[in-house]
Amino acid sequence: MNTQVQQVLNILQNDNASYKQAITITNQLVVKFPSVTLYKVLNQYSKYKQSPNKYLAPSSKNIDALRQLIDKTVPNDSLSLEWLYKLLTELWNFDESLKIYDNAMFKYRNYQTSYDWFLKSLKVGDLLNCYKSTKLMFNFVGNRDNDTSEFRRLCFWNAVFAIMHYKNVSKFGDSTAKLEKLKVDLLQNEVLIRLESKKPFVNDQERIVYCQLCEILGQEVTIVDELYPLLVKQNGNLDLYLKNIIINCNTDLSKAWEICTKLLENLNDYLILQKLIDVGYKMGKQKQDVLDHLNSYESFNKSRNFMLIKFELDRLYSVGEGSLVTAEHLEEYVLSYYNKPCFCIDLQNIYRDASPAISSEVLIGKITKIVGDKGISSDIYQYNLYELDSKTYNQKLLSNYPEYVVAKVRRKIMEASSDISLDTRIVLECCYMLEQQIKVTPNEYELHLWLCALYSQMGFSNVAQDHYYRCLKIKNIQVDILDHILHSRYSTITAVKTNVSTGMDNVYTSMERLPRFIEVGLERESYSKINGMYELYARLQLSFTRLYKLVDQLIISRTFNDPKLRKELSGKLLALLEFNYHYKCTVGENHRLRLSDNRDLKIFGCDNVTKIWLSSNSYMNINETWLFSMIVKELMIQDFAENSNSNLKYIEYFVKNCDVDTAFTKVEDWSFNIIKKLYKGECADNVLGLLEEYEGFFVDKYGNNYGWLIPHTYGVVMNLFKTLDGIKRVGSLVAANNFSLRKYIKEQLNKLRTKYCPTIFQDHYKSNIEKILSGADGAIVGFDDEFKSMILDNINKMYKNHKNL
Repeated sequence: MNTQVQQVLNILQNDNASYKQAITITNQLVVKFPSVTLYKVLNQYSKYKQSPNKYLAPSSKNIDALRQLIDKTVPNDSLSLEWLYKLLTELWNFDESLKIYDNAMFKYRNYQTSYDWFLKSLKVGDLLNCYKSTKLMFNFVGNRDNDTSEFRRLCFWNAVFAIMHYKNVSKFGDSTAKLEKLKVDLLQNEVLIRLESKKPFVNDQERIVYCQLCEILGQEVTIVDELYPLLVKQNGNLDLYLKNIIINCNTDLSKAWEICTKLLENLNDYLILQKLIDVGYKMGKQKQDVLDHLNSYESFNKSRNFMLIKFELDRLYSVGEGSLVTAEHLEEYVLSYYNKPCFCIDLQNIYRDASPAISSEVLIGKITKIVGDKGISSDIYQYNLYELDSKTYNQKLLSNYPEYVVAKVRRKIMEASSDISLDTRIVLECCYMLEQQIKVTPNEYELHLWLCALYSQMGFSNVAQDHYYRCLKIKNIQVDILDHILHSRYSTITAVKTNVSTGMDNVYTSMERLPRFIEVGLERESYSKINGMYELYARLQLSFTRLYKLVDQLIISRTFNDPKLRKELSGKLLALLEFNYHYKCTVGENHRLRLSDNRDLKIFGCDNVTKIWLSSNSYMNINETWLFSMIVKELMIQDFAENSNSNLKYIEYFVKNCDVDTAFTKVEDWSFNIIKKLYKGECADNVLGLLEEYEGFFVDKYGNNYGWLIPHTYGVVMNLFKTLDGIKRVGSLVAANNFSLRKYIKEQLNKLRTKYCPTIFQDHYKSNIEKILSGADGAIVGFDDEFKSMILDNINKMYKNHKNL
């Protein structure tokens, strides 16, 4: 690489560099070396970075030159393709960005280009292009006599991506006709024939790929013919993937019975047991014969799986009869598991589908008769009775049992929230109950989880953060499914510069290495793991929580005038939209963005509690449209501040993807409309009229909710005024009578700090909480001094933090 090219690359990789210099150098190189495609590509990219708007019109001179470069010159070296790919991606031409590799392979066929094409396709989640590139790769390797093993491996790579592509097409609801055509043309006429030629298979991983393909094509007899001899040869030891495939095959009943019998010699598996009793029933075997067969497995027949399958056997053979389970099987199970955590869940599942349903009183009567005096001193047994709605459980024995305390909190919130809202007095009482229990059992995961949510509901994010970290220490839980408990509206509720989310994004950083892990998995022939790694990669790439935390950090950066994070937004949005296009849209016409909502919304135990936490009165009430609207707001702020339309295509795209329900609070809606008016260039009088409405938010309209909504409202208002104060263009906006908008903003910032902050947090919030803690507001829990002091200290910290904004 000559020094001039290196100089150009250095300029293009520096966001603050002068692109005119790069244009000058590349113009000279193009004139001097007209046949070198790299110089033409770098010239086009330099012109684009200098004047992006000239590339917006489809019929512009620059687009015509770019089209000629792609179609006629056909770049083929790695560096040219890399920079052309970068240019097309930034132009949102996602389809063309990978097609240039296909074109290069058509004109200049070589292994390296096909491999680069494969890596690019894998990174952006394009399974169809992964299939096409691997097909070309093994064609190259197949021409070498000494590379037969690599040729075989690449054939299976190709088959893996063909199967994954088909599943992706079916998952996103493409037309049945197109799906059937894909099955015949791609899987049956190409991939299956290729894999058939590789028999006999040398390991289980190759068999898994072959059997998955046969499963899609409905060739179940072929699967059994392939796996049954192996099952017999290995005395029932079979790879778990192959086990799941073979037991789902619809084969003749006698062969299915043999398969299940053989598998059960080494596997205590509930699915196999289900299949066995179903096959036995269809074969006309007597219930006692099937039961005797189950009892013949002496190493497993006392296990939970075998006991539960006996209930299924009772249910299967009692169709049309009165009884659901036999007394013998119920007694056997109860005596073995009455003091185990699974007991209550198992019995609820067993009797859930009973017709007519057995009453809880009858069931508990049977249980207590069987257990007798054995469970009197067992707290787990007493808790199981409580969960089964028994009136005979020993409340005194359960007083310090953590699951019982959590269950009481859950029921308390449900009973007090008939209007699907959270009363602050109830929240405080629940916090106190959980805090008292933590003194007895400090390492209980659920206690900290509930306290994190309840303190966040109160607006005490620093206390909630402490409990959240304890949750992660107790259980190694993926933060992407739990972060919403702490981070929902974190930036507006918590007035601190150090955002906790910045220190917990390792999962997203490591995500970037997943394509390499997939490649390593392919090289080591771990084909069964590829689809799982790919799905994890996709869910993290399109993660709702990941994008939300980015927006959250941007809001904080504006509150504290930190410009570093603002430059990252457009780049991360571009990567998101590119992955979304390739992951979903190459299989259909719908280009709508749909994020992967990985939040675990059922961690609090039941649907009714989940509805309360997602109600309009809860800080967790955020959805996809809310997030897209917040992104639009951030982009409008950037464009207004820079007096440009550089983010227009992003704004239009996200607006198109928004639904009606934004889940905005009133103050968020007010803030959004002000930014919208400024972005559209409305007169200063209209903006001023809307700004003046903020004082109405600080009148006591919170009812019994003295929680997160108070610091949130103050935080949103303060964030908006500080944002406007930091934008130079606002200084030129003048309302009627030469009234300066800048002057008004500065006056209101001072007014917020000196008047409204003490009024809101001291006179309103603290005084009302003191009433609850003293019992004057009807609290039925006697709060101790330590708890009262902790709550009031946190309100004081909240006041101090917001006063310093």
